[in-house]
Amino acid sequence: MKPVGQASWPAKPGRPGGLPTSHMIRTLAESDIPAAMRLKEAAGWNQTELDWRNVLRLAPDGCFGIDCDATLVATATAVCFT
Repeated sequence: MKPVGQASWPAKPGRPGGLPTSHMIRTLAESDIPAAMRLKEAAGWNQTELDWRNVLRLAPDGCFGIDCDATLVATATAVCFT
């Protein structure tokens, strides 16, 4: 996991204890596949675990995740095909 950026925003209404939300943008690792699979299920995407492994192998520096309070909440990938 390679951090790319970090930010904190003010507390959101309704958050327990009014705690601020901390976000970190980072590259994904193979250990993120289970969390990425949970996200794809929730969104109705069609990726398989093998798809995630392949994109991580093909473009490891093009696979990003956003952590919110230490939980993976978003992914994005960019693969250059030449």
